[in-house]
Amino acid sequence: MWEAVLYILAAILEGFGSLYLILSLFRMVPSEYLKEIFIANLLVSINTYFFEGTYLSNLSPLFNLLVLFLLLIVVFRVSLIHSFFVAAIGFVICFMLQGALIELFGFFVGVTLSEIRSNDLMRYILQAMSSIMFLILAKIIYRRGYGFTFIPFDLTLKFKITIKNMVVILVSMLAVLLISMMLELQSMFQGLLLLTISLVSLIIVGIRREAAGGFD
Repeated sequence: MWEAVLYILAAILEGFGSLYLILSLFRMVPSEYLKEIFIANLLVSINTYFFEGTYLSNLSPLFNLLVLFLLLIVVFRVSLIHSFFVAAIGFVICFMLQGALIELFGFFVGVTLSEIRSNDLMRYILQAMSSIMFLILAKIIYRRGYGFTFIPFDLTLKFKITIKNMVVILVSMLAVLLISMMLELQSMFQGLLLLTISLVSLIIVGIRREAAGGFD
């Protein structure tokens, strides 16, 4: 029982940091929605615990992405197409940051991703360090005014089927697919390289949409 409690608490801590960073990146105020963020993280953490060690474990990122997607729509009232973009780029950034942290673990401590995943203590340490890193970056981003500001807070499930919007959807879906593939790769470097390509594509889309004032 205590093993399950520690697992879920560590996952909640990690998820809280990642959500805080994602929301700050788009100039939202996560501190005003702490209850909703906690509930979303609790659902994600419980799901991750029950998926761990099963053939469904690689689907956990997709479920987590879906929870974030619904959180943006229901709680923050972000439109469908914008929620899709925020969830995709946010997850890619968090996975890349954590991947880089794992690479640092490997360089200084000499452990691999598979060793971290199989050792509870190392996994909890990684999750705690990831959460601290996410929160620090979120504070820096928000205080210095970085991030995107084109996200409209006007709930609508409608969007125009345009080439630009389809590009957003395709690039976002590719990013999510790469996140799932990353869990199967033996080399963290290969995974980070793929995610870097995906992130650059998403940032280019975001910068263009920032200049245009958002998606249609």
